[in-house]
Amino acid sequence: MGINVIKNWVQIDDTHNKLVNTSVADNPTKGEVDWLNVHYIFTRNKIQEKEGDGNPLIYAMKDIKNFKIVPLYRTKVIARATAIAQIISADLEVDVVIPVPSSNQFAQEVAEIASVAFGCAVLGSDFIRKRTLGEMYALYNDKPLKLTDAERRHFNRQLSAWKTSPGRTFAMKEVPPQVRHHFSPFTLNAPCVDLKDKRVLLVDDILSSGSSLLSAADVCKAAGATNVTGLCFLSALSP
Repeated sequence: MGINVIKNWVQIDDTHNKLVNTSVADNPTKGEVDWLNVHYIFTRNKIQEKEGDGNPLIYAMKDIKNFKIVPLYRTKVIARATAIAQIISADLEVDVVIPVPSSNQFAQEVAEIASVAFGCAVLGSDFIRKRTLGEMYALYNDKPLKLTDAERRHFNRQLSAWKTSPGRTFAMKEVPPQVRHHFSPFTLNAPCVDLKDKRVLLVDDILSSGSSLLSAADVCKAAGATNVTGLCFLSALSP
């Protein structure tokens, strides 16, 4: 129950589970990012005969990068995601669902699916703010990090870019994957929401390095949440 990609059109194919396993029977799966437990609706797979990591499905669902999916297949994906969210909700109790801030509305769509499954409201993420490049430079310029030589080169290039454009908003997608896990892109915005004694389900579309999800979870904890659990539409890559 994987996907095929034909000229940038994504199809659901129930004869295999390549690239992304969308089977309800095989999902959900779960993992950890540092202290954060994360549940995955669908599982990404890397296979030898294909380049890439399964991102075409998320691109198509978000209607970006020229990837498309016909309504029939999109409806099938959402129906399976809804069924899997119900499975997750049987073993997990939360008080509020919060999407990770994004310029695309797909994380919000997944949050709404989770909201129905868990029987709780979706809370806006306005209290989670992306840092500016100037804030990132101030935070990491003198911060001691254990880096390989290759990571150090990537890291220094980031510092140079941040120093020259301090007013811009930080974007994790502009950071090489090799060093993303060192950075925390989000901070607490004011006025702050009160999450005291709340169990939060934090929703993102895909897990890459996990830095954005973990950073947003840290902000939820700073806002008073007693427990934060992650939920991603697509998992980290399986080995």
